[in-house]
Amino acid sequence: MIVIAILLIVVGFLGYYVVIGCVFKANFWFTEDGVLRELKVDRPLVTKILKTERHPIDKSVIVVEEDGQRYKYCLDSSVLFNYEFSECDN
Repeated sequence: MIVIAILLIVVGFLGYYVVIGCVFKANFWFTEDGVLRELKVDRPLVTKILKTERHPIDKSVIVVEEDGQRYKYCLDSSVLFNYEFSECDN
């Protein structure tokens, strides 16, 4: 009985960390307004978001119009609306 209780506790903790890690780092939590606002901080010439590709596990792809040209950025976001941008490989 004690062994089963210990196993349930261990499995419960592992399950909790896996689920919480996936939910808080999933890349479908972002809003387009939030992304545009965050992009404009470092890239003030960004005028609008043209396309978003949301990926729950991998980085999401954001296509924006900047100074009349299209640029592609990769976005890693969380449920707490923490945005990290990087340039995507074409």
